[in-house]
Amino acid sequence: MNRTATAVLGIVCALASISADANCPDGQLRFSFSNLKVVDAFAILADFAGLKPDIDHSLTQSEPMKFGCTPWRVVAQDIANRHNLSLRIESGVLHVSSR
Repeated sequence: MNRTATAVLGIVCALASISADANCPDGQLRFSFSNLKVVDAFAILADFAGLKPDIDHSLTQSEPMKFGCTPWRVVAQDIANRHNLSLRIESGVLHVSSR
């Protein structure tokens, strides 16, 4: 399976687990992964927020991620801070890149 198809499959599985949690207030999400690529996490967040993703696919970091009913912007900024990434939201686009 090529990289794009693998990423899409991972995101679809992730979104299924996110959308299944109706106990969080609007604009908040809950998810837990034992190991998730940072690019996939930002793709999930962009989709959740209804934004177009513009993510630097040369980012290779991954980590265990667990958030419980947290605003998606807080999740995005937390991940960006931990990995020293630039995060901008402009004109309906979520931009993520190395600093």
